[in-house]
Amino acid sequence: IGFDDIALASFISQRLTTLAQPNHEMGAIAVKLLVERIKEKNKPSTKIILPVHLVVRESC
Repeated sequence: IGFDDIALASFISQRLTTLAQPNHEMGAIAVKLLVERIKEKNKPSTKIILPVHLVVRESC
């Protein structure tokens, strides 16, 4: 099982089952948190858990 659901995973001879992450959402949240941290330097750390999605292919 792979991670990140890269394009190559669906092209190899036995298509690889992977976990897909919400990359766009992660980037948007990271930018938002960075801007908040720049504005408020003493802001406490934030922990965010985003769901992953299992993409089942031939390897599983």
